[in-house]
Amino acid sequence: MNPIQDYTTDGWHALNGALIFCPSQVRLPLSPNRLVCAGRARWGDRCDVNRWDDGHVSIGIRPPGEYSLVISYYSDLKLIGMDGLPEQNVRLAAWLRSLMPEHAPRIVVGDKSFSVHAELPFGVTPEQIASSMINHSVPGWNADDPDLQWV
Repeated sequence: MNPIQDYTTDGWHALNGALIFCPSQVRLPLSPNRLVCAGRARWGDRCDVNRWDDGHVSIGIRPPGEYSLVISYYSDLKLIGMDGLPEQNVRLAAWLRSLMPEHAPRIVVGDKSFSVHAELPFGVTPEQIASSMINHSVPGWNADDPDLQWV
């Protein structure tokens, strides 16, 4: 059976809440400290960092002229969550992927209900993410994908 992939018509608005993870369920190749340093370098004093005893890190961001948002990197280092507006989440997904090494395991971004996802290869741009968002409402979208057959 060949997978039936239906791409969303407007990937810029598909990531209502976003999650970045490796479908193989391994840790993301990004240390919390690298994420914090990169966030501070990019947003300066518009970036507030919170660290919890369990290792969870969240970064509150107040981009100039935009909606404030939070990036959460959970303690098991397998999941990054973003609560920005959908277009912000697309741009942040590309930025976050740029912080990880080229030869990383497969990394994807999906919306909070995982009804869509896009691949995050090294060097991916926000435009590439928005134009390659796969819609999960079509049966068989994951038929030949061993990493995502559990969905």
